[in-house]
Amino acid sequence: MTWLLLIILVALLVASCGSPVATTLPALEDAQAYVQRGNSLSEEGHYLEAIDQFSAGIELEPDNAEPYFLRGRAHYDYASRVIAEATGQGPENVPFPSEEAVQHLERAVADYTRAIDLDPQYVKAYNNRGNAYAALGEEESALDDYDMGLRLDPNLALAYFNRGLLRYRIGDIEQAVADLETYLELVPDAEDRAQVQDFIGQLREGGVRPPEDYDYSPPK
Repeated sequence: MTWLLLIILVALLVASCGSPVATTLPALEDAQAYVQRGNSLSEEGHYLEAIDQFSAGIELEPDNAEPYFLRGRAHYDYASRVIAEATGQGPENVPFPSEEAVQHLERAVADYTRAIDLDPQYVKAYNNRGNAYAALGEEESALDDYDMGLRLDPNLALAYFNRGLLRYRIGDIEQAVADLETYLELVPDAEDRAQVQDFIGQLREGGVRPPEDYDYSPPK
């Protein structure tokens, strides 16, 4: 997730309002079952409960990269919700997130890193770790991860999108435009195409509004 998001943040808040989860869930027999249950909980916005399920799966299969990746994503999504509830903004647009949010962002980085250690070709883990680094204000590490993800998969559209937004954030407007244009080339039927084109036009004209004022809903 990126940092020019308002609509998607509202969606996250709505997702968090689902029915409460039982405090004790029955034990499962294999790691994949825990992963599936964790995914279901994440989709319902129950991120902390999902983290517990992914952790159980990791205990059963500590050398499987997938549950680390998914647990990292749940940590990131939970941190995003904490930040949204406090500020109404996306994580990468808040320079000083709360201690709770930082803890979960750091755990996300750790889980993505473990997933990459287990599977150095895990392209999505590089992209997602880049997002977590960006939220922590570690722009150079974030750029390195987007670059690595694109070396592994030159058609990874979201990495161009995320790198483009980060380059805008650090003032590299020319390269930001190039990345966002590549994103549109790779996703010609993108639902947000008109919004991205509008944003690119503003970048070219030098009249971009501050991120918090830009009504923008890029893909997750």
